[in-house]
Amino acid sequence: MPSYYDIDTILAEEELIQIRPSFPFSHLSHLDPESSNRKRRRVDKENVGNSRTSIRGGGHVLEEGTKIKMPMWAVDRWVVLGFVRVTLPGIYGSKMKERLLADPVSVDLGSKNSHYFLTGLLLTSLLQRASQIAKRHRSRSASSPASQLSNLAQSLQLSLLTTMMGERLRRNFDWTLSALDAMEDDASGHVEKLSFLEKRMFERGVESSGAVVRWRDGGCGRIGGKGVMKGMAA
Repeated sequence: MPSYYDIDTILAEEELIQIRPSFPFSHLSHLDPESSNRKRRRVDKENVGNSRTSIRGGGHVLEEGTKIKMPMWAVDRWVVLGFVRVTLPGIYGSKMKERLLADPVSVDLGSKNSHYFLTGLLLTSLLQRASQIAKRHRSRSASSPASQLSNLAQSLQLSLLTTMMGERLRRNFDWTLSALDAMEDDASGHVEKLSFLEKRMFERGVESSGAVVRWRDGGCGRIGGKGVMKGMAA
């Protein structure tokens, strides 16, 4: 796993994920953007006498099942302990998987999440840890939370591997060769669509291709007579 102090890991964990509390959370209603609107509607109903107030704990309760979005780093322990239910971000959802399977090269991962693969890796690890904890405390049926989390982690992991090691990787290596020749097509349009990891691979590929070219041009040249004489004299 990446280092705790790695800046790329910190940025990758900023991805917002949708969660739903498995039970009411006291004094956390401020996490729900619609909390104030819900309170206002309840107060209006109370004023007209249609219903009694249903605000518990002074209206500071985050109700069970409420949809909220929070950074991955902020809900890590909640997910592992089963306090919340997780919905993967749209960039890892079924529609995105279909797009990546149909035409992986054309998908602009750089604009969606520059740390697409690292964020996905961290999400996979989070789901796997949550699944292991759930197995210890609940049933092992196919519909159990542990099985659901495990299946979600496996599906995400397979999608990441397929995307990383498939057509996008081959095309990325092809562009590393074109980038060396000023007469070839401009590679900037290709690079803009890449995630951070793919850009690093592209840069390393260009460096390696350049080293091979330099070796071919001058690495195998013969040593002149003057060079040999100087070497013997030394």
